[in-house]
Amino acid sequence: MFNILLLTTEMRPGGAERIVHDLAVSLDQEKFRVTVAALDGRGEYADRIRAHGIEVIDLGAYHPWRVDVVLKIRKLLLEKNIHLLNTHLIHANVTGRLAAALLPKKIPVISTVHIVEKRRKGWHFRLDRLTSRWCDLEICVSEAAKKFHQEQTGLPDQFFTVIHNGIDLSRFEALPNSANRCSIRAEIGVPEDAFLIGGFGRFNFQKGFDLFLQAIAWLKNDGVDCRYALAGYGPEEFALKELARELGVSDQLVFAGYFPAAEEFIPALDLCVVPSRWEGMPLVLLETLACGVPVLASEIDSLQEVAVNTPGVFYVPAESPREIAKRIAEIAALPASETTAFIPSLKARAEFFSLNKMVAGYEAAFLKYL
Repeated sequence: MFNILLLTTEMRPGGAERIVHDLAVSLDQEKFRVTVAALDGRGEYADRIRAHGIEVIDLGAYHPWRVDVVLKIRKLLLEKNIHLLNTHLIHANVTGRLAAALLPKKIPVISTVHIVEKRRKGWHFRLDRLTSRWCDLEICVSEAAKKFHQEQTGLPDQFFTVIHNGIDLSRFEALPNSANRCSIRAEIGVPEDAFLIGGFGRFNFQKGFDLFLQAIAWLKNDGVDCRYALAGYGPEEFALKELARELGVSDQLVFAGYFPAAEEFIPALDLCVVPSRWEGMPLVLLETLACGVPVLASEIDSLQEVAVNTPGVFYVPAESPREIAKRIAEIAALPASETTAFIPSLKARAEFFSLNKMVAGYEAAFLKYL
């Protein structure tokens, strides 16, 4: 039995945090004893992991670059007799590596890169490179993430490997389902016969929902009769609502609130829009495929990697509201029989990104270094 510490930056709802949760509860309990720690351990995913009887430790570093947290992590590694450290997100990656470097005896350190962060400052990459001497392997969640980080850090190819994010496909087996679709629409106040286009995720600049709202304004101006909905939460929620009012689209748009799981919202949609400015491997795209709902996504590397040439998945240039609007109008005009025919190909593509496959990849990587 190997003692594993999964160390992440925070535990609030997000893609990386979901992956930490899924790993913690899915790793083979006969091989691995898992402890989870977070620099900021407050949040929904901490509670979800604890519900499975797994210890979650809040390190209390509510400012991400608190240097003293390195000593806290070192102490934790020693007290728990950790055999391998797996870190997630840049702040945990750097502080975890430094803590491991201070141990009297070396342990394997594996870091996971979750995002192609186009706005990240250069010193983040320099820190990644400088601390790489205390890291055995960097897992990237997509080929695009690997290529980007290799270019930015200059580290050798053998330092990286790709393990795609995965989702629990059993959550989506019964979808699509007309009764489920109708009940969600009734909950958010959208007519059953409306063509509903929506987005799901964190409300921040990266996710590009402001671009979606601008596209809605173009569609309204062009006389396209659709309804729209956004589900999620985040720092830009108020700004998005203000933008909707400024653009005059509030009458067609529902802010549906926060849904803990994609399958509680996405099945209500006729089209899911993923207008991200950059990504690593967004779970919402995988979950939309598994729901059997067509997708319109930004034409960026990591999104194209998921489902290029898959019927029912459409792409538009990134940061192009007018092009988003044009493509939505084209898709909305398709006969229902054609969009229904996309379902098998969408669900088949989702099977490539299973949780079981992802967990098996992590287990193999861990065992290689233990």
